[in-house]
Amino acid sequence: GGPNGSLDPAQFAWLEAQLQAASGYWLSPTGEVVRRKGNRDRYLMIFSHHTIGSMDNVSDGSGRLAGPQVRDLLLRYPNVIAWVNGHTHRNQVLPHARAAGSAVGGGFWEINTAAPIDWPQQSRIIELDDNLDDTLSIFCTIVDHSGPISRPGRLTGTASLASLSRELSANDWTERSDARRGDVTDRNVELLLPDPLSARHRHGAPVSA
Repeated sequence: GGPNGSLDPAQFAWLEAQLQAASGYWLSPTGEVVRRKGNRDRYLMIFSHHTIGSMDNVSDGSGRLAGPQVRDLLLRYPNVIAWVNGHTHRNQVLPHARAAGSAVGGGFWEINTAAPIDWPQQSRIIELDDNLDDTLSIFCTIVDHSGPISRPGRLTGTASLASLSRELSANDWTERSDARRGDVTDRNVELLLPDPLSARHRHGAPVSA
């Protein structure tokens, strides 16, 4: 269906069922708080290849759903704290907050990371901390691989192959900028958000993202 992403209605329904199974409360499509007795709330991070912005493959008339519709679904579930994705081969961090006046505050972070194939060939460590003050911190740390900058003559192991990969990506004639590294705020960052499992947040007290 083309290089860009989307969800068909069955996948979308499956995703919502998984969200509900891991949630004790959420927002209905019209904004009311829905509670499911007996469900235990869990922190949720969504992982996908595509970003919200790149999920736009919906022009075939099949009823497929684009990134903004998936984003709006996730915003109805306060225990969704992050959406981790790729596709763009770029470091980028974006906030997605609930609308002002929502019964529940906060939102989630979209965390996009560069790819091993393109310069700067980076990965990312993601760590979640409870700050014990009704907030959470998501720490994102960029990791560079350890392939030598100067490639040895023979490709005899993983380090020399990684070094060749670094050389090829740095000399890719189609990439003549450092844009894929992202800004400073897209790399080593602490991302704050309200703790959706704290009693204060769960009972509907408005807390800003």
